[in-house]
Amino acid sequence: MDSAGAKLFSLADLIPALEADADRRNLARKEGRKLGPVTGLTKLDEMLGGYLAPGVHVTHGDPGTGKTALALQIAASCGFPALYVSAEMPMIELARRITARITKTFLGRLKSGEMNASHASDLAKRAFSQCPGLYLLDATAGPAPVEHLASCVQMIKLKEEASQMLVVVDSAHSWANGFRSETQSEYDGLTSALTDLRTLASLMEGPVIAIAERNRANRKEAGMDAAAGTRSFEYGAETVISLVKPDEPALSPDEKRINALIQKNRHDAAGVYAKLAFHGPLQQYREV
Repeated sequence: MDSAGAKLFSLADLIPALEADADRRNLARKEGRKLGPVTGLTKLDEMLGGYLAPGVHVTHGDPGTGKTALALQIAASCGFPALYVSAEMPMIELARRITARITKTFLGRLKSGEMNASHASDLAKRAFSQCPGLYLLDATAGPAPVEHLASCVQMIKLKEEASQMLVVVDSAHSWANGFRSETQSEYDGLTSALTDLRTLASLMEGPVIAIAERNRANRKEAGMDAAAGTRSFEYGAETVISLVKPDEPALSPDEKRINALIQKNRHDAAGVYAKLAFHGPLQQYREV
């Protein structure tokens, strides 16, 4: 049945799609290719079913757990082109963080004034050459509704000659507030924006990582409903990942332990976690 809205299928209608999907997975396995963007953290990827499946993947955590650092690292090393939508952090700060991680230069040194323009530029160019498919969208400068994101996705796919890519929205709350109408409540605006992100993921047939602000009332428990604003986060997500500080000693003064707890997972087991370490000065995540 053709319709501008929801579509009706018989089971027989789904056979061609199942066959095409099986062929795609079989060919990727034979060629040793990933089916889609990955986090680059082996254990975490295994728990997510091998890759970031199409749909919205919600990531939340307390301040200081490195949400932006993790999402930026994934975007830069996911194996596919990526669009990082920043509704909170200026572009130059993201550029510094990319530079810090890839060149192993402490973030503080890039801000201290000890480097002249030539030195800072050389480090940045070396870092940027390692992630040529990464694009940044400055949603702090103006609204970036889903239609604009879809246009950027189309442009990037065409330029990079890619069939798949990753989109990161940091944070979903700030992004949604950027174009919420004056007549909408914050709850309704955020719910509508999350629906838009699911639509975007469906249209691009790829993953969207949405960084969510933590609900203060649920910080200690950090449950699946800990994302602030609306339960659409947990209901509509493919996965919900919570970054949690375990009650264990830090690995070093600069590197603390962070567990990536999978609270919802439509593609594998939930309630499991990957042991990670976050190095603040280098803005880098690794497995431990």
